[in-house]
Amino acid sequence: MLAYLLDNQLISRQQLASCQNVQLVPNYLIDWTLSIRNRHSVDVIYFDFTKAFDSVSHLKLIHKLQAYGFCGRLLCVLSDFLCDRT
Repeated sequence: MLAYLLDNQLISRQQLASCQNVQLVPNYLIDWTLSIRNRHSVDVIYFDFTKAFDSVSHLKLIHKLQAYGFCGRLLCVLSDFLCDRT
């Protein structure tokens, strides 16, 4: 999805300030693994985006994804994920 959004200029790289390069995620895992193997401590912060999704109209989000060109199975999966979610 990220590649599609970027390739079609539907979002800018500035909107991805914390993950401009999708390949960074595996690098973090490698860094964490090496740190743990070398007996260094690793701090990890998790964010709960539950409230963010509660404040967004799921129906509007689905329509916006459709407008961006998402369709088929991917849109169905996203729609099913959001459907009747509290």
